[in-house]
Amino acid sequence: LVQSDEKTVITSNELKAENNLSNTNNKELYNSYYENITNIYKKQISFQEKQSLPDLNIEYFQGKNTGLSSSLYGFQVGVSIPLFFNGNVAKNKVAKIELQSWEAQKENEILKIETHLSQQKQSLEKFQEGINYYDQYGKKLSEEIIKVADMSYKYGEIDFFQYIMSLENATSIQMDYLETLLQYNLTQLNLQYIILE
Repeated sequence: LVQSDEKTVITSNELKAENNLSNTNNKELYNSYYENITNIYKKQISFQEKQSLPDLNIEYFQGKNTGLSSSLYGFQVGVSIPLFFNGNVAKNKVAKIELQSWEAQKENEILKIETHLSQQKQSLEKFQEGINYYDQYGKKLSEEIIKVADMSYKYGEIDFFQYIMSLENATSIQMDYLETLLQYNLTQLNLQYIILE
């Protein structure tokens, strides 16, 4: 749209509350992400536990010797036993402590998401009440204020200052509605696309 030769036209000039968003949010993405990290920590623990176990090696080989006319075949079997367990035991304990720390952090993050969603739902209800009030009373009230102010000013019942004050009151009611509508739509988006601060 930047530096375009075409004129930008806004197709709708009516502002309305967004209610057509889906009922799902991206909370599942956060949960999946947290579970993936938990699995990484669990695999790290499993790896550290396997490091302290004996290792079995089997090898098959084929070789040639220039002095012999035939090839040599052979195999090797070996067992490696870790001699110093203290290092592996310490690494295993560290991996378990890291998992416990992550689990506590994950629970904290999930609690933050739940709290965020609860707050957003409460805000949504509050803004919905403001929109409902405007639809039932505020719109009619602002239109009546403007209508009465126009008639009164036209017939000289009020002066220009009172006329401007009446228009300001009506505009204030409309501006409050538009601000409430904006906050309602932003809250809907915050519920749809969870963004923690």
